[in-house]
This record gives sequence, structure tokens and C-alpha cells, in this order.
Amino acid sequence: MEYLRCFLIVLSMSAFSCGELSAQQIDWAAKLEQGYQSGSQEPLIAFLDAWHADSKPITADIMKKKLPFERDVYDVYSSFFSMTYEDIYDKTKYVIIPNKINVVVVDSDMQVEFTLEPRDRHLGRVDKLIETRTVSRVVIEDFRPYFNDVRFEDKWRVLYWQDKYIAALLGFLTQHKNPYELLRGDLYWQETAGTQDRKKRLQYLNTPLQIVPGHWGRGWIFETYPTVSKICLNSKRNRAIIRYRALGYRFGEALLEKSYYPDIGGDYWEILSNIIYRVE
Repeated sequence: MEYLRCFLIVLSMSAFSCGELSAQQIDWAAKLEQGYQSGSQEPLIAFLDAWHADSKPITADIMKKKLPFERDVYDVYSSFFSMTYEDIYDKTKYVIIPNKINVVVVDSDMQVEFTLEPRDRHLGRVDKLIETRTVSRVVIEDFRPYFNDVRFEDKWRVLYWQDKYIAALLGFLTQHKNPYELLRGDLYWQETAGTQDRKKRLQYLNTPLQIVPGHWGRGWIFETYPTVSKICLNSKRNRAIIRYRALGYRFGEALLEKSYYPDIGGDYWEILSNIIYRVE
């Protein structure tokens, strides 16, 4: 009898926990729809604040356990994104950061790549130099950099890409019954973004956000510009080349170098040059 009583208590607690968990699951796409139909920003802000509360950067303890090159990739990205300000930042209160980064490690000091004259510096030549000396290609996943910049803390809230929140945005934009299907294989890039209804829905989201329609009116770019497509790191881990996409369907390249700064008591990645090399 005592065993049965204990079993019933455990069963009751389990049922309560499941019910509580179920109550915490929010259909954010439906909430966004309600806000859109009523002309209210409150559901959208509630959604973004919930996303922000769920966006935690990599902790210092975990960072210490990562490989040295990976720690440098985090620092390179944070320095670049913090210092590369687009006009877009004046129109948004939240920035969406991708959840993975492509990294190329090059067996070179990158002296040639860094000292090419502007007239000799074209995409094909730099790519060939990098390609012939590449020793490793890595995709860093669950990418959650920390931005040690008071301007970010004062002005913007960071949202790390998580499928459940992107799916909610896709569900709202497309009215798709299962938006997770659009995330598989990036199928959402095949969705038409240019219909009047979808334009109006995007306009609703872009009061506090800045989501951009894909080129040729297909899909959406959810990550906040500049979106980094690749980070190339030299073997000494003191130089880096970033390839990125900027506002207005532009493509850019930034050169960064690591130096020691006594004022901060540590290393700092400084942007030496930052150019737009192509417009799509």
C-alpha cells in the first residue's frame, strides 16, 4: 500500500510537471498574427524579449576549454561586428547573430595577402593564395559570441539564431502550417517574399528588427548585416581575413590583425582595412 501511495504521488507530480511545461509552450507565430491583425507591437516585443532572455553567450569557463584558434575566431567576429556599423543599426533595437561560422585555417603568415597593392588585390588572386595553403576547414556551430562593448549593451539586444524563433518568424511571414519544414535544407529561400501580404508582414516585424528580403525577391536574410560568410585565420593566429555580405546586396572583405594593448592588458583584433569588392 505504501508503495502504491508513493507511486501515485510521483505520477501526480509528473502530470503536473507535464502540464506546466505544456503551459509554457507558446505559439509565437499565432501571437505575432494577433499583433499584426490588431496593429499592436506588444506581442512582437514580447516575442523578441523572450528570445533575448533565451540568448546566452558562451560563458568564460566554456571559452577557456575551446581550442586556441576557436577562441580567436570568436574574438575576430566580435571585434568586426562591433566595429562595422551599418546604417541599418539606426533602425533596429535587436541584432540577430548566426549560429554557425565557416572557418579556414591557412598555413601562412598572410604577408602577401595583407600587402597586396589595391590595383593587384582582386578576389580571385586572394582566393587562390588562400586555397593553395589551406590546411583545415571547420564549421563552428552553436556560435554564441560575447560582445564586450558598452555600445551594444546600451543600444542593442543580441538574439542568437535558434530554429524555434526563426520558425516562428517564418510561420508568421508565410502562414506555413509547419515552418520547420522550410528550415530543412534552407527551403525558405525558395519562398516568394514580394507579395503584398508578405511585404506588409515584414514591415510589421521591421519596426524593432531589420530583416531583409533575399535577392530577386526570394526568401529572407534574418541575420543582421554584416553577415559573415567566412573567416580565414593564419597559422600564427595573428591575422584574419573576413568575407561578408553588407546592406544593399554588397560583398566585402576586412583584414584584421591581433596586437597587444597594455591599456586593456591583453590582445585586441584591429580592423586594418574594410572594402566592398562586389555588388550583386
